[in-house]
Amino acid sequence: MSATSSRPDSKRFFKLFMRTAEVLEQSAALAEEHAQRFEKVGRPNRAVEERRAARRAREGAERARSEAARLEQLRHELDQQDRRAGERDRIADEREHAADERERIADQRERATDELEARIADDPGLPRVQRPAS
Repeated sequence: MSATSSRPDSKRFFKLFMRTAEVLEQSAALAEEHAQRFEKVGRPNRAVEERRAARRAREGAERARSEAARLEQLRHELDQQDRRAGERDRIADEREHAADERERIADQRERATDELEARIADDPGLPRVQRPAS
């Protein structure tokens, strides 16, 4: 699977991790509320269990957000690599075009020089000039 085809998956996973974090935060809030209720009715052991569950839910939410951030960073880096690769391709194409253009101009110059030399050779009234070595 190429990097480009995995981008929709990374977006989907990013959303999944963020939604997981939201749900875990809601779960932590509910567990905190339950802990307070248990304390009010005189059940401190159950309150401790609920607070422990709330802490684990918050930790899970933080891990989910961290993973979402990591995926976003990776996607950003892949986008940058794609832009750089596209720029390199564009530059290579421009260089190739410039080389083709230089070759076309050199051929054109050579034909023009040959044509001019032929005209000069055909005109007996013009002085003879030596062609410089190239």
